[in-house]
Amino acid sequence: MSSIHAIVLTGGEGKRMGRIDKAQVRVGGVRLLDAVLDQLPGPEMLTVVSPRDKLDLPEGVRQVSEKPAFGGPVAGIAEAFDDTCRYTMVLPTDAPDAPALIAPMYHHLRAHEDADVVAIRDAEGVVQPLCSLWRTPALRAALDAVVAAHGGSRDAAAKELLANATVTIMEGTGEEADYDTLEELAERGEVRIPESEN
Repeated sequence: MSSIHAIVLTGGEGKRMGRIDKAQVRVGGVRLLDAVLDQLPGPEMLTVVSPRDKLDLPEGVRQVSEKPAFGGPVAGIAEAFDDTCRYTMVLPTDAPDAPALIAPMYHHLRAHEDADVVAIRDAEGVVQPLCSLWRTPALRAALDAVVAAHGGSRDAAAKELLANATVTIMEGTGEEADYDTLEELAERGEVRIPESEN
């Protein structure tokens, strides 16, 4: 594949998980963030968005945070944005199997030359803007449009990025499923909350 910058969003407040850092939750002994990072098929650039300072990331992984913290996914994407790579993949940390979709999304976008971005439609028929692969210049243009409309990126809805782009939809495989609660995560294995979050 041509060069891809993968942005993993893990800067949310985890409201539906009791305001814990969901990236640090372990499921079956594996930290949720690591489940995502370990499955990424070697992007040329990898950025994790988080305001927390104890993530213990692999060497070479860049960490940024929107300022002020907890500004929402668009603010996180804007902070992580880099135009080095031809494509930019956006992934949430609470969808640990989503990295498996990068290759098929890449081929789907290549087959739709007029599209700016491919986004996944999940089993419930919802298009997931945080599981998307962009042509990087188009993402820059979409971010600029949202910032212009809102006077900034903070608290802007991620779907507004798609509204400012030509989108092609790819049907999900189930690998795009995200986990919003500890009960949902428990379906994957034993859940352990970091001691600092207890």
